[in-house]
Amino acid sequence: MAETATFKLPNGIEVFHLNAGETSFLYEEIFTRHAYCRHGITLHPGACVFDVGANIGIASLFFLEAARDIKVYAFEPIPDLFRLLRANLLSYGGRGKAFNVGLSQKSGSAKFTFYQNNSIMSGQYADLAEDGAVGAAFMSNVGMSAESAEFLARKQLQQKTVLCRLKRLSEIIASEHVERIDLLKVDVEKGEGDVFAGIDAADWSRIHQVVVEVHDRDGRLDAMRQLLHEHGFACSVEQDETLRSTCIHSIFARRP
Repeated sequence: MAETATFKLPNGIEVFHLNAGETSFLYEEIFTRHAYCRHGITLHPGACVFDVGANIGIASLFFLEAARDIKVYAFEPIPDLFRLLRANLLSYGGRGKAFNVGLSQKSGSAKFTFYQNNSIMSGQYADLAEDGAVGAAFMSNVGMSAESAEFLARKQLQQKTVLCRLKRLSEIIASEHVERIDLLKVDVEKGEGDVFAGIDAADWSRIHQVVVEVHDRDGRLDAMRQLLHEHGFACSVEQDETLRSTCIHSIFARRP
């Protein structure tokens, strides 16, 4: 891992990163297309954000820019990505707090797959064939030929297995004395159900907005929407055009 590799974002912020293509994609998705601030999701000065599945911290930096005195808790279990996340938050002034853990239904540890050339698809439930198909679909949707898309998707999925620590979200709430979460952002590549299973009943009222990426296998999209509805959220569901023909959707949930 070359932690000295840097990239200047279009807004002038310089970040530590893995590769230019992925970092440019994340910037476009988060800063330009506002992936986490649509369908009525807003952040006010002093808001508290949990960035679950933070990767190298591009979303965390966006949240810190969104309003004055935002507090970000950023969670990234994969050590190589966590080092970049921590470095980026420190270089931004240390206003965010980075945790080298994944959030799950119980504390402990688990093996994760780290895709070194396509880190945003890394996770505990990585599946080479499925993830390759998603990558190929994305590339086709942005205009690549089917052959080129399939070739690049395979090339990007070079992988290694790493052991990562896990904690429950409610454990973090208790240990950090968090009274309110204004936005819970979850993008954890098929592990989203585990994150919400780690929330104690008493802590749901602390959470006021949710944006979660859902991999709709075996009815998971409807189940997640129903879970959020039962806890008092109104939900909007969207599938990005670049993810057309994949199982990936986003839910934007707010308390009325």
